[in-house]
Amino acid sequence: MPVEYIVGGILSALFIYTILPTILIRLFSIGGIQTGPRGHREVYLTFDDGPDPVHTPQVLDILKQHNIKATFFVTGVNALKNINIIKTFVHEGHNIGIHGMNHSFSWFASPTATVKNIKSAADTIHNATGKATVLFRAPWGLYNLVNYFSFIITGHHSVLWSFMSWDWTKNCNEQRITNCIRSKLKNGAIIVLHDSAGPVCSNSAAPKQMIKALPKIIKEIYDQGYKIGDPVKLETWSQLGWYKRATVGLWSLWERFFAYAAGVKPLTEAVDSAFSLAVRKYRGKPLNLPDGTLIKPGDLMGELHFDNNLLLNITSQARAPERVATALLRNVRKSLPQVADALRSDPRYNQVKAVYGVTIIHRGAKFLGFNIFEIYPHLLRVITTWYQRWLLIVFHPNGFSHLIKHRSKMVPKMLVMSKDQLVQRYSTLDHNAS
Repeated sequence: MPVEYIVGGILSALFIYTILPTILIRLFSIGGIQTGPRGHREVYLTFDDGPDPVHTPQVLDILKQHNIKATFFVTGVNALKNINIIKTFVHEGHNIGIHGMNHSFSWFASPTATVKNIKSAADTIHNATGKATVLFRAPWGLYNLVNYFSFIITGHHSVLWSFMSWDWTKNCNEQRITNCIRSKLKNGAIIVLHDSAGPVCSNSAAPKQMIKALPKIIKEIYDQGYKIGDPVKLETWSQLGWYKRATVGLWSLWERFFAYAAGVKPLTEAVDSAFSLAVRKYRGKPLNLPDGTLIKPGDLMGELHFDNNLLLNITSQARAPERVATALLRNVRKSLPQVADALRSDPRYNQVKAVYGVTIIHRGAKFLGFNIFEIYPHLLRVITTWYQRWLLIVFHPNGFSHLIKHRSKMVPKMLVMSKDQLVQRYSTLDHNAS
């Protein structure tokens, strides 16, 4: 066999093993994510290379002062040296991702060494916390064919970053780091910072500059109208296939357009809620509610719209319909006082007689005070059933198989509660006034 064929074969194999996976994930976000969900104006804080016994506790103090949660991508070596900090991550509600056992260059690692590097770090975290890790970030963002498929081999999903802050370089300082992030902030951005100096090409004094910059970075994020997202959302988002993320992204654009066109309004600007609300004229058959309220065609009703990002988190983490229903009930119960207070105090809702929502997940709704009705006419029920089942397929990681297994339970119903009953049962205004 000619030498050029041998050399060509070797170079092709090296390209497939190293460069191709890195191109797929870095340039096309196939096999991992570089941005988080964009349903809200949120960005996500992540920290690499720790934990560090000096710098990481300072980072944790700053995050605690601002009530912020972040994701820490740790190396197994540093985790073994700082087990108490690893436990603090969990205790304070932060998420832990794997950055490898060592901060090693994956292009030079064999398949066996690559798997061992991830599994050893994951075992270290599991032994310390009792919790399994889900997220993985390859050192320097360089992948080989094995860690590219870590979601299959070890169950870890890759999360990279939207942009560099260059906080690890020799010439970094707090102003440069802050200015860099200020100029690059965008919806869904995953921000990478370093709470420990890496073993190669890093400035040992850099984490000090990052810590000085961190309060300014947080202020800048808020000043630009963004919130800092929950790491659980990032974890959930990473577990969706790229095609589902694209579908959800397009769906979020449609939702924003629909909300604008249909007059769907958030309940409050100050407090997160599971719901938005629109005022609609009722078009169905008359409804007699147990408290004596009669809803006739033409009466005004408040149409509840559930937050789809929250639905994404719930359906991704709770696999069984019963657990989905329980999680939904918990979030609905938490938000109903906000709905009641809005209906009671906002002039926009003075003429509203009841609130309603349409959902395929209605188990336990009576416990919250809702009355359950069939959807009429038949054509509307068919369209709504198709539409909400399609949403389930998109939002749930195992959506299609989940639907096939529980198809008989996935029938949408209309949930209705009178305004008087909602206010009486959930309003907090009298309590706050006193």
